[in-house]
Formats: sequence, C-alpha cells, structure tokens
Amino acid sequence: MRHIYNSSKGKCLNHEERLIIEALSQTGLTEAGIGDRLGGRYERTIKRELERREVDMLNSDLTARTVYSTVFGHQKQDYNTTAKGLGLKIADGYELVDFIEKEIIDEKKFPHVAAEEIKKA
Repeated sequence: MRHIYNSSKGKCLNHEERLIIEALSQTGLTEAGIGDRLGGRYERTIKRELERREVDMLNSDLTARTVYSTVFGHQKQDYNTTAKGLGLKIADGYELVDFIEKEIIDEKKFPHVAAEEIKKA
C-alpha cells in the first residue's frame, strides 16, 4: 500500500492529516486503510478522530447527515491544547520551588523530609 503522508507516531494529528482523513473517509475507505495511507497511524486513532469531529449538516431537502469536518476538528484541537487548566498558583513562591527541587532532585531527599525542613525554616 502506498503511503500518502508520512506521519509521526505519538504526535497529534495535524491539519494536513485531517484533510487526508476527510477525503479518504468520503471515499468509504476503512479506518485501518486510512491509517495505513497516513504512514502507519493506528486504526483506533483514526476512528477516534472521525467520532470526535463529526458535525451534523443539513441537506437542501432539510434532512440531516453526519460528516467529518476537518475545519471543526482542527479548531477543536487548537482549543483543547490551550484549555488545559490554570497554571501554578505559586505567584512569588519560586524560591520555595527551587528549594524543594534542590532538596528532592539534587540531594535525593524524600518529599516528606524536604517538607519537614521547610517547616523548621
């Protein structure tokens, strides 16, 4: 089977891969076939992508159909990468973070030992 695109396994799908998925899914190719064409992406990855990025479209005769949308898929992925929650609530406590990292990583102390030393200080 000829690969259309050499993807990097373990990475998020990019826009080009989503365009290929959209085109190949409209031809009726299976998830495994689409994965092979994308350079060995897993069938489950393609299946999840198709399920998550489905959009209900309205035909001219007002009947609904469900299709995969590259644009919607890419926008949703961009949003999800930015919506990972709040950052650390340390504010000005970077000295504390540096101290804890030094104690645990550099000096190989257990976290509870480092915590006791913080209480003493």
